[in-house]
Amino acid sequence: MSNDSEITLIIPVFNAEKYIIRCLDSVKLQNYKNFEVILINDGSTDNSENIILDFMKSDNRFWYFTQSNAGPSSARNLGIKEAKGKYLAFIDADDWLRPDYLEKLVTPMQKPIIDLVCAGYYEVNRDYPKGLKLHDFQPEVFTKSIDKRSFQANLFNGVSGVLWGKLFRKEIFLVNNIEFHPNLRLSEDLLAVIEYSLYLNKVFIIPDAIYFYNRLNETGLSQGISIEKYHNLKCFFRELGRFREELDFLDLDLIKLRRKYSFIIQLLKDQSSSKREYYNTAQFLVENEKPFDPNMFPKKKIDNFILRSIYKGNYYRSWIIVRLFQTLKRVKAGWKFF
Repeated sequence: MSNDSEITLIIPVFNAEKYIIRCLDSVKLQNYKNFEVILINDGSTDNSENIILDFMKSDNRFWYFTQSNAGPSSARNLGIKEAKGKYLAFIDADDWLRPDYLEKLVTPMQKPIIDLVCAGYYEVNRDYPKGLKLHDFQPEVFTKSIDKRSFQANLFNGVSGVLWGKLFRKEIFLVNNIEFHPNLRLSEDLLAVIEYSLYLNKVFIIPDAIYFYNRLNETGLSQGISIEKYHNLKCFFRELGRFREELDFLDLDLIKLRRKYSFIIQLLKDQSSSKREYYNTAQFLVENEKPFDPNMFPKKKIDNFILRSIYKGNYYRSWIIVRLFQTLKRVKAGWKFF
């Protein structure tokens, strides 16, 4: 690997054959050229490996590693270990970048007091195939640096805690032994960002949307939610408790409750294609979770109705409502492109 690269991009890959070329092309065509790329094949069973190896023949800045399927955390830890760059950028294999992505991120990072740079993004989904422009920070902090606490206060809004759309200092990871939780496959990136935030000085906020977050891919790193991930959620909450003292200005109990509420609703939606699976999921939740107080989430009337129904034992009514809204959503998306 080159010792001269200023930025190392770390890209875990798992069954990304449908999107990986677009991702790699968007990296290769960056305006900023002083970078290396570490690709870690996390046990893909599709054609991802052949696509990557063929692509690498045209650019010696790309480096390839492979491992048995151990999850994105393990892959990213390997990437950090092998990185030669001063700065780290983390990319998902099914996403892609605007040509000025690295250029926009690295410019503010030249200031010694800046330890993290954050940007906006485009969410690509069925309703917005070209991307919906979003930003998780308020306009009043655009093109400004904010302090540690201000950044931490925003970490639980939107996707502020993800790795992509950011540039990190590798030294902070190494000096403080920051690693991604190897057995956690839910919000593991948020935990790492929280830990990283403990050691930073200032965070610079770029107003531009320069990253394309792909929510069309259902087979990549961010797959649908299953009961298995419920146990990951519990593990995440335990790990989050390690930062209670440093984040004492936040109501972590309320944050955890809201995340659990959102998780459970999404879990039910993701299992709704099968009546049997939905019933099994509903039964699992009734046995393992106390009913939620609907008054805590007054703007989520449909979601509250869905949950109240399963806790009253009426799984069928809950399932029908979920299926109805899922169908209406697909119909609405279809009409948009008619």
